[in-house]
Amino acid sequence: MKNYYLFLDESGHHGLKTVDQQYPILLLCGCLIEEDYYNNEVTRQINDLKLKYFKTTEIILHFHNQYQIILNNGSIFVSSDRFRNRFADIDF
Repeated sequence: MKNYYLFLDESGHHGLKTVDQQYPILLLCGCLIEEDYYNNEVTRQINDLKLKYFKTTEIILHFHNQYQIILNNGSIFVSSDRFRNRFADIDF
């Protein structure tokens, strides 16, 4: 039997008692990836991306919003339009 990783993330308003009328949406999305493919392909490609843009693989990428990437050392990398466009053009 094969093993899988399930990555889930949410976006939007998650209040159960009140609804944000400006953004009354809650999205839950997931990605199911076979363990061998994750270990052999996904990890390599993510590390290549980290090396290309941050010159190290020792960071955790967390996209806080469309302008900020929070690195695992607590620093915040504020991306420019040019930087974000380069990410958008990546062909995985």
